[in-house]
Amino acid sequence: MRLEAGEPEQKTITMTPGGDGSGVTIRVPRGFGAWYLHFPETMLLEGPAQGKAEMTKTEKDGAIILSGKMEGEFAHSIQITYRPGEDVIDVGLEVSNLSQAKWPDGGEAMACLRPVESPEFSEEDGRRTFVFFRGELRPVADVMTEFGKALGPTTTVSLMVKGERMAPFQAQRHDARMTMDDGLILRASVDNKRVAAFAWDRVHRVSMNFTYSCMHSNPRITDLAPGAKDVRRGRIYFLDGSTEDFLKRYRQDFGRK
Repeated sequence: MRLEAGEPEQKTITMTPGGDGSGVTIRVPRGFGAWYLHFPETMLLEGPAQGKAEMTKTEKDGAIILSGKMEGEFAHSIQITYRPGEDVIDVGLEVSNLSQAKWPDGGEAMACLRPVESPEFSEEDGRRTFVFFRGELRPVADVMTEFGKALGPTTTVSLMVKGERMAPFQAQRHDARMTMDDGLILRASVDNKRVAAFAWDRVHRVSMNFTYSCMHSNPRITDLAPGAKDVRRGRIYFLDGSTEDFLKRYRQDFGRK
């Protein structure tokens, strides 16, 4: 992002609403460029993707708040809060069951983060995108290759997370051998001097799409009785340093070992 003459240098992350109903554009200083974040759908494990809620956006005290509802068999309300800081964005998610039935399997909210003006964070092979597998950070490409999975510019990778149950119709599309230790997904810059990462306190699955270089860390929606609410806490990082430097911050923030 080029500065005009006399324009002050950007110091903190800025966010502006735009695009998809839940979409925001993120501009990050220190060479991270611009990113796009949205929640394209809510998926309940009893059935197929539920689609998009009509979202209303408001801004309050530096935060962007999105609120919406879905009608039908799995009626629910959803609220997303984005609060940017110097090098992180705190994300809050609240989902309430507005239907008359309990959700025995719960579900997830698909959360998509992708670079749009960040060439150092774009990739088409999963070699700089990392997940936690067998106690260590592993490139997505290595995990896929180990289990003989195809890789290519149109590949979409979707990985289970340890301890999170999947409904049968969804589990059959995943390889249980490729179960991640937790729901962290991160990407290193080309020079390995910066890290962009996405994490939640509880994640149903992680995935990425090589076509758009996007990263998904999908927060878990638990089995909710009618009128009950689930609350998730997430964080998006744009940090200077290596992947090893980032891990120290991540473990401190989320109490991971």
